[in-house]
Amino acid sequence: SARDFEGVNAQSQRTAIGDNEFSYMENLQPIGYANLKTVPNVSSSLINYGADSIYWMQSANINNIEYIILFATNGKVFAYNVSANTSSQINAAGTLLSGSGSRMAQWKGGSSGVALFIDSTGYYYWNGTTFAKITGSGVPSAGTDIAVFSNRVWIVSGRILYFSAEIGRAHV
Repeated sequence: SARDFEGVNAQSQRTAIGDNEFSYMENLQPIGYANLKTVPNVSSSLINYGADSIYWMQSANINNIEYIILFATNGKVFAYNVSANTSSQINAAGTLLSGSGSRMAQWKGGSSGVALFIDSTGYYYWNGTTFAKITGSGVPSAGTDIAVFSNRVWIVSGRILYFSAEIGRAHV
């Protein structure tokens, strides 16, 4: 019965399905006693990116706003504001990415969140307003992946792993 839901029996042979088990449930999600929620259908297109072919997307929370960051094959980066249902290009002509293999990681979140980007064209940040290249001594000029972990930024470039100094902690 749907009231005492015990799960979906996913064994290859289902010869002994219990009274409170299902063999298959499409588009239903149990969320409590006697409560199966129906998964909604696919929505219509929210934003039409036209000639911009999107190949990668990732979420970020910048200035307490939830975004989906989208990477296009022509090097543009878009920030889709989830609550406002709006989208805008965040990188200008001088900071276009390569159009393939770009990656993003978020440093912190909420009101102090920053999105960090790595690409074959360089290392960049976006703080909700400014999209700019990060340069300096020891800063990698390109990379294939980026992560934030243990108060450090980790960047992979070929067989080299770059990592930042520990950020945000006092050292004794």
